[in-house]
Amino acid sequence: MEMINRYIHAVTEKLAPSQQEDIAKELRSLIQDLLDERVLDKEFTTKDVEEVLLELGDPSTLADSYRDAKKSLIGPSLFDSYISVLKIVLIVTAVSVGVSFIVQSIMEPTTILGHFTDSIVSLTVGLPLSFGWVTLVFAIMEYYGAGKNASTSISWKPSDLPAIPDPKGNIKQTGPIIAIIFYIIVLGLVVSTHFVNLFGIHRVNEGAMVVPFLNAETFSSYSLFIVFLFGIAIVKELFKLAFGKWTLSLVILNTCINAVSFVCILYLITSATFWNPDFMTQLTETGIVTVGTEGFEKATKIWESVTYWLTIILVVSYLWDTIEGYIHYYKSKKNS
Repeated sequence: MEMINRYIHAVTEKLAPSQQEDIAKELRSLIQDLLDERVLDKEFTTKDVEEVLLELGDPSTLADSYRDAKKSLIGPSLFDSYISVLKIVLIVTAVSVGVSFIVQSIMEPTTILGHFTDSIVSLTVGLPLSFGWVTLVFAIMEYYGAGKNASTSISWKPSDLPAIPDPKGNIKQTGPIIAIIFYIIVLGLVVSTHFVNLFGIHRVNEGAMVVPFLNAETFSSYSLFIVFLFGIAIVKELFKLAFGKWTLSLVILNTCINAVSFVCILYLITSATFWNPDFMTQLTETGIVTVGTEGFEKATKIWESVTYWLTIILVVSYLWDTIEGYIHYYKSKKNS
């Protein structure tokens, strides 16, 4: 019966994945036994089911009884999800730092010892920061009641049970994990002293040279701003991992973070001192292009339209990410 399924889902939803199947079977068997005792050899009715569920009580309270009472760092309803996400993020952070070390070592093998030292420092700083960010995200969720079952009330009744959400609203962990790895790797490169020289046009023949896209003299003044941008991007992905499914709260949060990120990046890329003011001059001086040639004209047009096309790409990507959240949310609501 649908009401029984909804009750079992409400109880097991916030439990550890390893517990859910066994507890669901136990609950289903218990409910069936209680119904059999109530109706004997007769067919049970909806009223019988409601009375049995009332005897079992509020699903959120019943769920708490399956948890270890000592788990109170975040709150019993979110603790298992918190531990799962924390493990993922700590592993992702360590992997990302390792990949960043490999990338930097390949691009600048002569300073591999320095890269190794930077990686150790990144791990020393990154792992505690990751722990802090994940804890903060779940603390916010706990404060605003994300872990509390919607059915909780003083006079709980079976009709309060929410519908079982459609799987279309679930968020696969792969997406946020890949995004976090990417952000941490790029963040590690950004804070390195050689980032400006890594991000540019490289000439490998006749002596290795690079023409940076960014202004080497002013880039350090933007570094904290860039760290903030990547930081809130990582927090957004952490919220996706924490929620595990598209809810109205997550959709709104995703929209707000995207709006803030877009405004900040737009300010960054339209800043006159962000880009290398001598890019075209250095491009010709290194012999990559020659003044007056067709290649030079194309390179000039592309360079002059970089900000325009970056803005278009940003608008499209942030709009799509925002709209996609709403689509998943409304699909899950429609099919629930």
